[in-house]
Amino acid sequence: SNSSISSPVQLNTTAFNSTFDGGSFSNLEQPSGPDIDAMQWTIMNQAQFRKFPTHNSAVLNFVVDVDGSSAELAGVRWFELRQDGDGQPWYIHQEGTYTAPDGRHAFGASMSIDLQGNIGMGYSSVSTSESVSLRYTGRYAADPLGEMTLEEGLIAQSTGNSTNLRYADYAHMSVEPTNDKQFWFVSEYFSPGRGHRVGVFQIAADAAYDAGVVSIDSPVTGTLTDSEAVTVSIFNYGENDISNFDVSFQVNSGAVVTETYTGTVGTDPSQSQIPGSVGSDLTPGSTTIWNYKTKQWDEFSRVIHSPFMAFGGWQAAVPELSEDKEAAWHYVEHTTNIENSSIQAITGGSGVNPYRYSHFSKDLWEKKMSPREANEYLTAQRDSLGATNVALDMRLPGYFSYTEILEIELTRALAGEISPQEALDSVAS
Repeated sequence: SNSSISSPVQLNTTAFNSTFDGGSFSNLEQPSGPDIDAMQWTIMNQAQFRKFPTHNSAVLNFVVDVDGSSAELAGVRWFELRQDGDGQPWYIHQEGTYTAPDGRHAFGASMSIDLQGNIGMGYSSVSTSESVSLRYTGRYAADPLGEMTLEEGLIAQSTGNSTNLRYADYAHMSVEPTNDKQFWFVSEYFSPGRGHRVGVFQIAADAAYDAGVVSIDSPVTGTLTDSEAVTVSIFNYGENDISNFDVSFQVNSGAVVTETYTGTVGTDPSQSQIPGSVGSDLTPGSTTIWNYKTKQWDEFSRVIHSPFMAFGGWQAAVPELSEDKEAAWHYVEHTTNIENSSIQAITGGSGVNPYRYSHFSKDLWEKKMSPREANEYLTAQRDSLGATNVALDMRLPGYFSYTEILEIELTRALAGEISPQEALDSVAS
């Protein structure tokens, strides 16, 4: 046989509560009739697997109680697991909890992935004022992790209620094999008696070429003039890669800005050419350094590196007037322990750099990078920490205003709009 079963691997998740009514089968109230089964404590039908050129993915979900009180509200806790290649360790790429609008329960879900890595999810919904309905949501592959970003859609609304607490054992989502885009969802509803309804929806565009600006990334705050460099993110919704195309955007009621993007944006963000192609190294140095005291250039026989360390800004403390110092300190201990701080260190956007010995484990970073990338990144971090000429964050009033104008003027200099000296003079003024 070509198949084998490996030993189980424990993946640590965000805490959740998947118990309803002490584990009974009578849980979610309808407008009339018995409370129907939430199908707690089990993964819904079914965990679905898909291979991509750069990774393998599996999506799964189960019902959780999101209310947090003695009352109950069913939501869907969902996951995308990944491995960087066949036989590689699995890890949680993203997880999220979906709740339906209008205080309705969401449960009995099923998920799948299309050719672009977009995720579709169908589910059942019910409340004390609305009979069971079949609905759907989803997310684009490039959306923020852990979020179902698509507006809820309706597949079917029941005209009756269940007369039995048992409900929808076999809801199922499939991707249309002929175009690898459409999501087909089937589950149980009442019209007015018990029956099934099949619905279909699609996330990926049918257009061969379709792209758009999805966000203006910088600048985000401050008083703006007409000279800032503006960075935008582009998403390719179409079926083909695109290159050498015009990008237009407008800020408030200002003039429409149009520029030509000469690079290539792939049709499938999950098949990006960036993973596996990232390098890291110590910040470049120089044998010539300006001496601000003597106002002269000092010459050295070796390259002097001055890596920037944005350390020292994150601190945790318990106020003296805290009503429960012990509980507060337990929270600090929990968020900074080895396990949680390691997750923060490898999570983009957390603002946490490696700061303890355990954060320099190759096994930890190989969850996010290839072995070569992880080794280069950790070597660059160690070399930066061990450098004798480290530059720390400046401690002066108005620091962020200073760095903002510094970034703007340096960008203009690098773009050739002004000379380096003009950029420095503008910063100094």
